[in-house]
Amino acid sequence: NFEAILMNWKPQKGSNIHNHGDSFGSVYVLSGDVKNVAYDCDLNKIGTFKQTEGDYIDVPKGVFHQLVNHTEDYSASLHFYAPPINGMKVFDDSEVHKAYIVKPNIGAWNPKDKDIVKAL
Repeated sequence: NFEAILMNWKPQKGSNIHNHGDSFGSVYVLSGDVKNVAYDCDLNKIGTFKQTEGDYIDVPKGVFHQLVNHTEDYSASLHFYAPPINGMKVFDDSEVHKAYIVKPNIGAWNPKDKDIVKAL
């Protein structure tokens, strides 16, 4: 059982810092370039990895990361999660100490306000 999502990244835009709950994630870069920024559990940056078209990014369960299109062109990526995401943690861009948990059965990515609860 898995979940798949196609993402289109605008120039100079990216995701919030997040994990995939108890799911393993794998990202295939379809076009363009993205940076995968990895963080430890205290949100200290532990590495930045440039990925280009045709590259895979593996994101083990529980790892925090952020994907960013650092270029002036659009990019696209295909994301797989197994099992489907349940309980993903997403950090607020403007206040990184604020975190949200995605409610069960919502799936991956930045949820709408009604689909999140504040993390303690």
